Amino acid sequence: PECARLGVYTAYLYYKSLTKLIEATPAERLVNTRIRIPNAKKMILFGQAYLITKFN
Repeated sequence: PECARLGVYTAYLYYKSLTKLIEATPAERLVNTRIRIPNAKKMILFGQAYLITKFN
């Protein structure tokens, strides 16, 4: 549904970024450290998702 588009696209962008970050992280660090997307980056991703879903 159109009302869910923003949430779904935001989640897609978030997990896409997280996957890229995990792929670029050495396995030893993955075992010992929590990998996360910084809050500022999350806000940027949300802004991108908002603009794309609003004007698409």
